[in-house]
Amino acid sequence: MDWAKAKNISIIAFILLNIMLVFLRYVDSRRFTLSPESQIAIINVLDSNNITLSDSFRFPTYYPERQISLLNINFNQNNMTNIFMINNENIRVTSDYTSNIFQNNYERVTFSGNRIVYENLGNTQLTILNENDARSFSTNIIRSLGDMGRGFVLDQKIVEENSLILQYRQIYRNNILFSNYMIFTFQNNNIGKIEFSYSNFNGFIGSARELSSADEILITFMRQIRRIYPEEIPVQVQKMDLVHKKIESNPLSNIEFVGVPFYRIHYTISEGENQRIDVILINAYSNTLK
Repeated sequence: MDWAKAKNISIIAFILLNIMLVFLRYVDSRRFTLSPESQIAIINVLDSNNITLSDSFRFPTYYPERQISLLNINFNQNNMTNIFMINNENIRVTSDYTSNIFQNNYERVTFSGNRIVYENLGNTQLTILNENDARSFSTNIIRSLGDMGRGFVLDQKIVEENSLILQYRQIYRNNILFSNYMIFTFQNNNIGKIEFSYSNFNGFIGSARELSSADEILITFMRQIRRIYPEEIPVQVQKMDLVHKKIESNPLSNIEFVGVPFYRIHYTISEGENQRIDVILINAYSNTLK
């Protein structure tokens, strides 16, 4: 056998195979990318309703996505209170039908299901001078959570006149878990409030399902916005991404909750000289707001 010739044939076959794979990947990506004609069409429809897209807006691809199985967690409430409270002395514990409350004269921590809310009622031992201090404080709290805090990244920053809000969300295998969040609100050079929501992730479930295309989602967004705001109020869409939001599962299944793909649309509302940033979530499977 001519080994040199066989080797050359193998190399050529390998190169051709890679070219074919690149071509198939390109064809597959085009299948789930909005065509230029469709992009122009939806831009015109939005524009006729006084809704524009920012210069940095990019139409997302809509590859099929799977759901994520989520499990509720039983917090160790004493440990969590020690993490959140700056001064954990003289704590009183009260309960009602839905929550347990740990409180002293200066701070309060409320546990309700898989959600925890910390409120600073008057503790002045902490000083937050700037955004770097705020990020450092937030990072230290997240690290204190151990395994629960892994994968949390800064997802959104909101700067208002007298406050700074840092929203962290958890990443699971490159997917944003919208319902696993930690939101820090800083006011008057201090921490004012911390909101923490967490569920354990238990892997992907089911087969990948097709998502609604970006133009279909934007039509639903347009209709909802114009139900809320009159047409003379301009709206600008800043960006559009995909997150997984926790919802109750089918009661016939043995899975309590699932993370379902939702498109998240970031937009600004301009009312006079005031401009407000907000988001809308739309179910990527059903193209509905629920």
